Amino acid sequence: MGRSSLLILKIATIVQAVVLLAITITWERKRHDNTANIVAKMCSECTDLLPRGVMIEDKIPENVESLISEENSTICCGDVKQMLELAVMKTALEKLYEQKIGTLPEVSVKVPCQPQDPPDIPQGRIAGVVGFLPTQWPGFHRLVWNKNNHTRISGGLQHLDLDGELFIRKAGTYFVSISLNLVSNASFLGPLHEYVTIRMSVLSHQLGYTRVVLENRSRPWDEKTLNKPVHFGAIFNFHEYDRLSLSISHPSLIALNSFIDQFIVIFQFS
Repeated sequence: MGRSSLLILKIATIVQAVVLLAITITWERKRHDNTANIVAKMCSECTDLLPRGVMIEDKIPENVESLISEENSTICCGDVKQMLELAVMKTALEKLYEQKIGTLPEVSVKVPCQPQDPPDIPQGRIAGVVGFLPTQWPGFHRLVWNKNNHTRISGGLQHLDLDGELFIRKAGTYFVSISLNLVSNASFLGPLHEYVTIRMSVLSHQLGYTRVVLENRSRPWDEKTLNKPVHFGAIFNFHEYDRLSLSISHPSLIALNSFIDQFIVIFQFS
């Protein structure tokens, strides 16, 4: 075989290698383009994504509401990652809620409550409404709480009893639980369609204004909920010097000096 033939053979081999490399690169790009937008989906009952006891009644959180199926309002569908994250969050919140409620001492008229956590952890439980103050929202009245008896504050958390506020001195994540016993009596009976609204507000030193961070709506004069305590809560990030308060649209439904009514705030971590 002559030199010219060998040269032609080498050139042909190089061309074949280049063509093969080009085909491989093109296939890899096509493969990436075809799979990049493929996202695994899954569906489940919406109740599997909503924690018990810590969510707002009659109001579905936006991150779950956006997943509700158009064909069936009880089914939620979304990305596998998003659905699993919501399910894990539900379980974690429920466990935390159960643990914290379980470790809090029971209210007793005879035995004073004793904090279960170390005294340096910011925590507070104020019990018993003694009055009301006007708010910036028309029709809403801020709850003023008892500063003695079953009210317990420790770890730097401060109860501003004259203002009906809890004062945060240590920034971080806090667990909040609210329990109010709304009593319908003969002097005040609302229409069945009317809601009673309870709000938790935060006056932020850092932001410079007051905002509503949690809201509960219920019908206490409905036969299904008549004279039953309203329980709700959540987990929040608070800044130093935040001031927390509760307000209600129908103060006539709050029985004064009832230690069943409680506002609990417990520090979790920074």
